[in-house]
Parts: sequence; C-alpha cells; structure tokens
Amino acid sequence: MTAESIKKSKALSVFKDSAVCLVVLTAATLAGYAFKAFQLADADIIMLYIIAVLVISIFTSKIQFCLISSVVGVVLFNYFFTYPEFSLSAQDAGYPVTFVTMFITAFIAGTLANKLKRNTLIAEQNAREKEEAALLAQNEQLRANMLRSISHDLRTPLTSISGNASTLLSGGDTLDESARQQIYTDIYSESMWLIEMVENLLYATRIEDGTMQLNI
Repeated sequence: MTAESIKKSKALSVFKDSAVCLVVLTAATLAGYAFKAFQLADADIIMLYIIAVLVISIFTSKIQFCLISSVVGVVLFNYFFTYPEFSLSAQDAGYPVTFVTMFITAFIAGTLANKLKRNTLIAEQNAREKEEAALLAQNEQLRANMLRSISHDLRTPLTSISGNASTLLSGGDTLDESARQQIYTDIYSESMWLIEMVENLLYATRIEDGTMQLNI
C-alpha cells in the first residue's frame, strides 16, 4: 500500500468510528428521553450511557473513542437530564460525584470490552495462523510423498533404458536384428513414457500455479 492509500484508510477508519460514536450516543440520549417520559430514575438513564460506551468500545478500533465517549456521555447526561436542563451547571450537590462515578464506570466497562475484543481478535488470528501452518505442513508432506512416488516411478524406466543401452554398447554387434529391434522398441517406449510423465508433471505445476486456463 502506498502512503496516500494508508492515509486515506486511516481517515476513513476515523470517520467510521466517529460516526459510530455519534449514532450510539444520539440513540442513548433519545432512549434517555423515553426513560424520562416513563419517569424512570436517573440511574437508569446513566446505565444507557454506560451501555452506549460499551457498544462504542466494541465497534470502534481505538481506545481513545471509548475515553471520549465516556466524557461526552457525562456531558450529555448533565446537559439534558439534570436540573437545570439544557445547561452544564448542576444544582444538586451530589451530581458531581454522580458524574465522576458515571465516567469511571463507563470508562472501565468500555476499556474491559475493548480489551476483550482485542483478545478475541488475537485469538482468532493465532487460530488462523495455526491452521495455515498445519495446512502448509500437510502440503509439504504431500509434496514429499509425491516426490518419493515420482522418484520410484521414474527409476523403473530409467533402469530399463540404461540397461538396454548398456547391452547395445557392450554387445550390440552380437545380437541378431530382431533382438536389437526389440531393445530399440523398449528404449523408445520407456522414453515416451518418461516424456509423457514429465509433461503431466509440468501441467500439474502450471495448474497449481494458476498459469494454465482449463477449458472444462
């Protein structure tokens, strides 16, 4: 990947994560208004934002978004759901402690969820690597077995060819014409068998490499 494509990929990732934060926090705020309409306690609304941070930590790629979402969740709860509403001030003396507790709880929960997600991804990656290593070892074993089989198959005709050639070299003049013709025929047949086998091996290699187009 080029530097420009990497930069675009990072920018796209940040945009996606930011969109996730925006959508999830907006949904939590709307759900908070629904809770308020049913006169549920502030603790229930706080739980919405904690759940929102958990969701954000799962669907975003960096822990920074979990931290930012925890802060934004506290601000949204303060602005929309504490008296006076639509203000960042809070008249209840206990609310600052509530805000701090909400932030710490959301951040810890989000951090743990993010860590769990990372551990899961690492475990999946390790499992894939082990599977690939096992497949590679299996392929190598298959190649080794095939080479042993091919070596055995090649040894027989080569032995026949070399033996017949040795017979011709050492005593070809003493043989009658029919015997020489039989030896020539055997050498030719074994040679053609070897050529056909080597061609098949080349075809198999080209198919495996993807360089041969098959007309099925």
